[in-house]
Amino acid sequence: MKQRERGVATTEFALALPMLLMIMLPILEFGRAYYQYNTIAKSVRQAARYLSVRSPGIDTTRRGTSSCTAIRRAAARRSCRA
Repeated sequence: MKQRERGVATTEFALALPMLLMIMLPILEFGRAYYQYNTIAKSVRQAARYLSVRSPGIDTTRRGTSSCTAIRRAAARRSCRA
C-alpha cells in the first residue's frame, strides 16, 4: 500500500470510529442492564420460593444454626454451674 493510501485509510478509520462507538456502547450498556435486571429478578424469585416453604419459626439463615445455638447455650449453662 502506498504511503498516501495508508494515510487515507487511517483518516477514514478516525472518522468512522466515533460513529461505531456511538452505536456499540449503548447496545453493550443495554445488554448489561438487562443481565442485571434478570439476575435480580431471579434472586428475588428464588428467595420468595425459599421463604414460602419455611415456617416463621424456622431459622432461615443457615442449616444447623439453631442446633449450634442450643449447644452454645448448654455449654454456657454448664460453665456457670461449675
